[in-house]
Amino acid sequence: MKDADALFAFFEAQTNLERNPGKTRFYRIERMQVLIGELGHPMSAIPTIHIAGSKGKGSTAAFIAAFLRANGSRVGVYTSPHMLDYRERIRVYDGDAQMDLEESYLRCGSRLRRIVEQRVAAGAGDEEVPTTFELLTALAFLVFEDQRCDAVVLETGLGGRLDATNVCTPILTVITSIEREHTDYLGESLTGIAREKAGIAKRGVPMLVAPQKPDVQEAIVETAGNRGAWVVPFASLVVMEDEPAAERASEDGAFLRTRVRFDLRHPAGTVPVDVTLPVVGRLQRVNLALATAAFYHSAMAPYRNEATADAGQTTGRVAQMVDLSGRGEIRSFAGRWWVLDGAHTPVSVGQLVRSLREAGIDTIDLIFGAVRGKDIAAMVAHLVPISRSVTVTRAGTFKPGDPASVAASFERAGVPATLEPDPAAAIAAVKSVGSAGSGLPIVVTGSFYLVAEVSALMVG
Repeated sequence: MKDADALFAFFEAQTNLERNPGKTRFYRIERMQVLIGELGHPMSAIPTIHIAGSKGKGSTAAFIAAFLRANGSRVGVYTSPHMLDYRERIRVYDGDAQMDLEESYLRCGSRLRRIVEQRVAAGAGDEEVPTTFELLTALAFLVFEDQRCDAVVLETGLGGRLDATNVCTPILTVITSIEREHTDYLGESLTGIAREKAGIAKRGVPMLVAPQKPDVQEAIVETAGNRGAWVVPFASLVVMEDEPAAERASEDGAFLRTRVRFDLRHPAGTVPVDVTLPVVGRLQRVNLALATAAFYHSAMAPYRNEATADAGQTTGRVAQMVDLSGRGEIRSFAGRWWVLDGAHTPVSVGQLVRSLREAGIDTIDLIFGAVRGKDIAAMVAHLVPISRSVTVTRAGTFKPGDPASVAASFERAGVPATLEPDPAAAIAAVKSVGSAGSGLPIVVTGSFYLVAEVSALMVG
């Protein structure tokens, strides 16, 4: 393989359940366990924090990794999906620096390619050959070991119990907000989905859980208990008021920001935290508070049992290290303010709308795109009341979608929608709506893949 692009292309040529979901027989943790065993159980000695959930996994992982980086650790981070490039999924940070992993990708990836080629040559069927996600996960494990990481933050892909990442041995597991998603694989029941996510619980390992509905919390506690783990409730570590999160920014030329205020219940005492994030989104409040609690109550924190009056200041510094691209991101482009948010479930879209309203924004111009299998009608219902204009486009190219059907959903809701399958044409169409000086923001949402494509077009 001449470069990492060739490696990722080889991985993608295997069974790719992200692009082609629904083949539930391929979700088998045993296959990943065999693969990791062949590789000598890489990363088994590296302290790892394992994260599952429906919303906020990526942001929470980024925040936790930033705490570890600020603590002087070399940190490996594995997240999904990527926005533009597979390299985004596997990253290593040494303090403020992100490491160049090209040689490591190739060195470690060659081992995985040999294993796949040997199995195929021996006549192995699809059920015996690792999937794309399993190969990416195994590559992450090998790279983190190769780079001598001090700590690793792992985000699950889909579910938890059968997820390829669930072969790790963590020091802490974290469950973010649970929503109804991937129902073709996880089922329609919210408590059933919660049990699958909580399947990352390990015997003797604490599990920190974000605020959940009572029945969901009960399902998580039961599942963790059955696996020999114990749940640490969010409320026992963090006291957070349900106050308005988004506000108009009055400095630095920004448009919107999110205020995050909470009390951290540290072993050494209660510490107030007050942080401002340059994004819009209620969920980020919980993500940052959850990550702060996870770090200060994990074995990785160097001052677990000492006074930590500077925890609030540390949290502020850490928050500024995190790249929240596509997660309530605020951009100025072509004379307008843009909000780029990869919300792709009814709850997350509803939270985005609520955050905008809290900041006094009751009308927007909308670019929307979503992949097949999403609850389009419910997302549309949240967006219709605040949308002056709607432009529907494709949700990137990584997963299939049906923009015409999405546009029809807006029409049925009583809002005319302009159909522009090409995102570049969608940007041009929404820019022509109203005047640039109207002060009306343009919101791009419905899919991370759409947000990634629009973001790239803005730069290009």
